[in-house]
Amino acid sequence: MLGLEFNLAAFNVFLRWRLPVFFDGQRARAERLGRFLDDPSFDAIALSEVFDHESRSLLLDALRDAFPHRTHLVGARNRNWLRGNGGVMILSRWPIEDEDERVFEPRAPLEERFVNKGVVYARIRKGDQPIHVFAAHVYARFRPHDVRFHQFEIMRDFIRARAIGADEPVLIAGDLNVHRQCVPDYRAMLDVLDAEHPETEGHDATYDPTHNPLALGSARLYLDYVLFSRAHRLPDRASNEVLRPTCSEWRSFPWQTPRRDLSDHYPVVGRFAF
Repeated sequence: MLGLEFNLAAFNVFLRWRLPVFFDGQRARAERLGRFLDDPSFDAIALSEVFDHESRSLLLDALRDAFPHRTHLVGARNRNWLRGNGGVMILSRWPIEDEDERVFEPRAPLEERFVNKGVVYARIRKGDQPIHVFAAHVYARFRPHDVRFHQFEIMRDFIRARAIGADEPVLIAGDLNVHRQCVPDYRAMLDVLDAEHPETEGHDATYDPTHNPLALGSARLYLDYVLFSRAHRLPDRASNEVLRPTCSEWRSFPWQTPRRDLSDHYPVVGRFAF
């Protein structure tokens, strides 16, 4: 099989619904996010937290030419008046030949029962070779961690159900909400998913209140990943790089201090050669 290089960006873009308590510059950031993500080195993008319809439309319109192929929004097909979409989708420069999803059953505590979180799948063909991408945003609180690991089991079973050939690459990306420095949970995540985390470079946290005023609290956390499956074609080279992009100044209200961050998370770019 011929060589394949593939770069996948995973970015929780923090486009929450613009409710009275959630004014986070969504429109201004969506416009600026489009300019950042229109990067010719990215083959595909796994987006998380594209909940807000208007902001999401602005972002997708900005990326329409660069990434003309995209999956549906996870959870959007079975949303209702109580539960909204799951905020995750995959954009690709290359044709998406097949897509699917698994919505996590509503086992999460109350604060996450208002969204149809889940995992979305895309089979992307770059040249004459397929690459399989699974993108997810899992339970966001540190406890109870059994909820999050049950979601990892759903992801694992979903990947297995696709019956992907062992000679084809599989990538798993998104805001997986396991802190890399919490070693038992980190190792358990990789074991459940049967995945490997490549060598990392760039910034040492994907959620960093010490540098990013949109990130709340004080803990510096590494939560976002682009993993590769150990049960499928292994890369010859692999890395994850955490970027710290900034943008032109924006603010939600005139009295606020101008900000230059695109999201409360930093993006991770997974670079792979197979």
